[in-house]
Amino acid sequence: MNYEQYCKEVQEEEEFLNSIPLENYIKDWIEIYDMMLQIEEDYGKLRPSGCVFNCTGIDEFLIYLTRRYPNLSYSENTQYHLYLNEE
Repeated sequence: MNYEQYCKEVQEEEEFLNSIPLENYIKDWIEIYDMMLQIEEDYGKLRPSGCVFNCTGIDEFLIYLTRRYPNLSYSENTQYHLYLNEE
């Protein structure tokens, strides 16, 4: 996918997201990844590509949500789960 195709896809994703009542997914504190999965399950089949978030990642989706819902609150937390294989 070249840059022009990417920009077009991002714009189409945003237009599609604008048509979805996302506030229905933000009832209590919800993990943004879980919300994205739920949206994919509910609406992915409606898009020609078969998915809602083809070019939009978690960070971009959070930016989109804060623009769409100025009163949105969120908590940032980075977790690392480490496991050392025995040699």
